[in-house]
Amino acid sequence: MNKEVLIAIFIGIALGVGGALYINTQSTASKASTTGDKQIAEISVLPSPKVVQTVKYRGIPASMSVVNNDITMVKVGEPNSSIFVFQTTLTIASSRHEKAFVQKIALKPGFNHMLFSAVGKNNTQNSTFDFFYLPMQKAQLTPTDEVPKATSEAEVLKGKLEMKVLQLRSEARKAVHGIVKNITDSAIQVNTDGKTISIKLEPEVTKFYEVSGIDLVDLEIKDVAVGDEVTVFISKLPDEEKSYVIYKDSVPSLIVGKIADIDASAFRLTVLDPEQSKLLVDVESTTNQQAFNKDTGKLEQFGFSKLQIGEQIFILASKSKDIYTASSYVSIPN
Repeated sequence: MNKEVLIAIFIGIALGVGGALYINTQSTASKASTTGDKQIAEISVLPSPKVVQTVKYRGIPASMSVVNNDITMVKVGEPNSSIFVFQTTLTIASSRHEKAFVQKIALKPGFNHMLFSAVGKNNTQNSTFDFFYLPMQKAQLTPTDEVPKATSEAEVLKGKLEMKVLQLRSEARKAVHGIVKNITDSAIQVNTDGKTISIKLEPEVTKFYEVSGIDLVDLEIKDVAVGDEVTVFISKLPDEEKSYVIYKDSVPSLIVGKIADIDASAFRLTVLDPEQSKLLVDVESTTNQQAFNKDTGKLEQFGFSKLQIGEQIFILASKSKDIYTASSYVSIPN
C-alpha cells in the first residue's frame, strides 16, 4: 500500500512562502563536513517539476475577503494519509484517515495567511490562502422594560448613532494589512504591497485593538505608532469609505525550506527557501521544537541536536534586522 504521508500546515498570522522543493546534492558540487560544533554543506535548492495537485480544500474563504466566523476546512484526495494542522502556536496531529479530513479552525482576528502543505513520498503540494477575520460584535441590549428612557432628543440621536456605528463596524467587507506610515485622529496611511493607502477615520468613534493570540485587547489611538503592523477594516458609506475598527496586528514570518547549515554552538540554522535565499534562524530554549513521525503519523518533541542538514523544516519566527528568532518549528526528518 502506498505509504505517502500528507502534512497540511496552517499558518495564521503570518506571511509565508510556498513552493515545492527538492535537494540535488552531487558529489562534485556538494560538500559536507563537520568543524567543531558546526555542520557545513553546499546545497542546491531547485524548483521541483510541476506537481499535479491531487489534494483539494473546501471551506476556505475567497482571497482577501472578510469573514466573521471561524471556518471548517475539508481536505479531499490522497486517502490513507496523515495530516497535521500547524497554525501559530496550535498543532493538531491526526491518524491516517480513509476519506475526507474535516478540521474546524479557530481564526486569529485580523489578517490570516495560511499555508497548506501536503508532503508526500515523491513530491510536495503547497497552497496559500490570505483573508481577514473580523469577529462579530453583538449589541448588548437589556430587556425593553429595563432600557432607560432618553431624557432628551440629543440622547435619542446619540443612541441611534451608536447603533449605526456598531452596525458599520461589524459590516466591514474590505480590509488592508500593512505598516503604518502616518496616523492622525481623522486618517491613517498604511504601506501595503509597495503602495500607500489612506483611509479616513471617525474621531473618537474608530476603535483600536491589539491582537493577542485569538483575543483582542482594547487600545487607544495613541497606542498605534508609525512603523506598527496593522489591519484596517473598511466600511462603505454612501459617499465615502471609513474605518471604524483597527487592529494592531503583528503577523509572524513563516519560513519554509531546507536546512543548509547548523551552528550547534550558537543554536542557529541557515535555511534555504524556494527563492535560494539563505535565512538565519536562532532557536531558543522557549522555541516549541517538533518533528513529524512518518511511521506513526504523529508529532513528537524534537530537540535541536537531532536536526540534520537536508531536512525540510517549517518555522514560525519573528525578525530583528537580518536574524529570525523561531517561536516554533516542525521538521520532516529524511
